[in-house]
Amino acid sequence: MASRNYEEDNWQTTRDTIKERNKFMFNNSLLSDVKFVVKDCRDGEKGNKITIPAHKYVLAISSPVFYAMLYGELAETGDTIELSDCDSEGFSELLRFIYCDEVLLSGTSVMQVLYLAKKFIIPSLVKKCTEFLEHNLDVENVFSVLPQAKKFDESQLVSQCWEVLDLRAAEAVNSASFEEVNHELLTEFVERNTLAVKEIELFRAVQRWAVCECQRRGVENNKKERREVLSTVLKHIRFPLMSQKDFADVVLSAEVLNLEEVVAMFRYFSLLPTDKLMFSEKRRTPEYDGGRKVRLLQCNRFVRLGGSWGYGTYGPDAIIFSTNCPIVFLGFRLFGNRNSQYLTKIKVYNDSQEVIWSREETYVATVEECGYYGYNVMFDKGIQLEANTPCTIEALINGTNSVSGKGGQTVAMCENVTFTYVTTQKSANGTSAREGQFPALFFRKLPNNQS
Repeated sequence: MASRNYEEDNWQTTRDTIKERNKFMFNNSLLSDVKFVVKDCRDGEKGNKITIPAHKYVLAISSPVFYAMLYGELAETGDTIELSDCDSEGFSELLRFIYCDEVLLSGTSVMQVLYLAKKFIIPSLVKKCTEFLEHNLDVENVFSVLPQAKKFDESQLVSQCWEVLDLRAAEAVNSASFEEVNHELLTEFVERNTLAVKEIELFRAVQRWAVCECQRRGVENNKKERREVLSTVLKHIRFPLMSQKDFADVVLSAEVLNLEEVVAMFRYFSLLPTDKLMFSEKRRTPEYDGGRKVRLLQCNRFVRLGGSWGYGTYGPDAIIFSTNCPIVFLGFRLFGNRNSQYLTKIKVYNDSQEVIWSREETYVATVEECGYYGYNVMFDKGIQLEANTPCTIEALINGTNSVSGKGGQTVAMCENVTFTYVTTQKSANGTSAREGQFPALFFRKLPNNQS
């Protein structure tokens, strides 16, 4: 990057403001009393360097670090200073901001400019960089931005990176940048409870990462080495959330689990007792709905647990509910038995009895804080329900007997939202407003209803 080396006639008189005159001096050797030698960004790894002129006074009034470097007790004595930790693009943008109150950021330069803004203690430039990153975060760059945001202790940017990863986890694990993440970040990512991704897809992505990591480490890509590089990662994969077919077809063929782990998993899938299940059964619960942060609220409708409840004989369990104000319906909980699987066919009907959501899936019952086993059915996207508009939930369940709910509240209050429950003729298995299934509904309030 060549600097201007000329003296324009009467340049002072053609620029009306100090800002315009200062801007004229940017990257200009006129009156320069210090030069910086940095790597030439145009030459890649060739190691060529470039000299950029500057003015001590302008730098010193903009940065306490430059002031100490140029005028302090240990000030540089020469007029040329070499900076080995930056290149010409990043350093030029630092100077542009100092001279012009402007900065031209790009995906390739922003992290270095942020580093230099931190190094030379220029908070207003730090803010510009973090705002740029926040506005330009996507699944292709978030894995490279996050480590830098953590390094620079930019907590708001770190939080926003995790929001992108939680919300778009399914895309993120299939991005090219996923295969380049470091081991520590991969472990932190995989153990999160809020990723919106299927467990089998997460495992496939982790396997691709392991192949790349073997190559980076210069070791052979075999099952022993893949197991080694995944040593702290595998325990956070929730294999119990996979179907038995996916586990057999995909996980077994990868050969990264040991015999003890495989036996424990097949005992789990076969509903046999096992004391050596090393992997979590807890479902990941995304905190976002349609890109929006969700405050997950829960309305419980039973006051106590009842006796055994059977499935697969008479037909579906169902219930009608409505609320006194608009809500976003996020899902519901069903009773189950410890480590038992339930093939569940679900339908949600609107007030015209049209099916607005349906799914058939096998769920595994896990313990809940309230002391009973069950499983959560969460919608891909929240269903907006209007005030005083009936909604019907129907679940045709096949699986072992579970507990049931007793003492159902026909009217229940949660976070200033009133739920009204009504028995429906669709319920052929005994669930009513007073007993049976559907112990909890999950929802969020719309903005104009939030207290």
